[in-house]
Amino acid sequence: MVTLLKRAGFPSIDAYAGDVVAALAEAGLFRLRTVLVGTAAYPAYAAILGVRLPSANMTTQDVDVAQFHGIALAVEDVSAPVGIALARVDKSFRPVPSLKNPVACFAYIDARGFRVEFLTPHQGSDDRAAELTHLPDLDGPMGQPLRFLDFLIYQEVATTLLHGPGLRVNVLAPERFAVHKLIVAARRSSSGRLKASKDLAQAAALIEAHQVTRQMETLVDAFDEARARGPAWREAIDRSLGRLPPPIRSLLP
Repeated sequence: MVTLLKRAGFPSIDAYAGDVVAALAEAGLFRLRTVLVGTAAYPAYAAILGVRLPSANMTTQDVDVAQFHGIALAVEDVSAPVGIALARVDKSFRPVPSLKNPVACFAYIDARGFRVEFLTPHQGSDDRAAELTHLPDLDGPMGQPLRFLDFLIYQEVATTLLHGPGLRVNVLAPERFAVHKLIVAARRSSSGRLKASKDLAQAAALIEAHQVTRQMETLVDAFDEARARGPAWREAIDRSLGRLPPPIRSLLP
């Protein structure tokens, strides 16, 4: 089935990133309702929305996964050791320690700079934003708390990435992914212009896909919810929308 879908033009994740995601899947992360965030998830949206997506926007040098702390507590199960799983892909993977706690890690990185990060929504006070969150269902990493991540990983979508025999994963809802990419693009520093361009291209492709498949109401609802999160989100979204081609920009109110 994976081979047939590839021949039909559905995109697959690039080989190395796919091997990394496969290692995380084998360790049980997606069974425990972690969510794949970022470009590694992007190829899945072609099948979810039933459209073709530009393959040039699918290469990545990192894999991010996220999980609600409440889910980590509730599942009453534990993954296989994450570090060992990644070492099967590349023995150079090593944990990235926290600045506050050198024995705790929130990410792994290999010799080529490929990075795997573990995230969780930050819902406490700002003075504790730098403290890692223990996710008891993950053997190895802790979660890096990020404000408003709860918006992004809410109502995740179960799908299959076209890699190997197929990887069963959870990804952001496509309309939330588009919002996420606009916000990330606006917050890139000047040294991250190439990544910002890819973020905008992915957001534009998904906005257009919602128009083609007549799902604009779902997309508009997600944008309205994001704008309601406060002026910082509104400013970031509007700034990135202003950088999109006018035909794409005109699809949103």
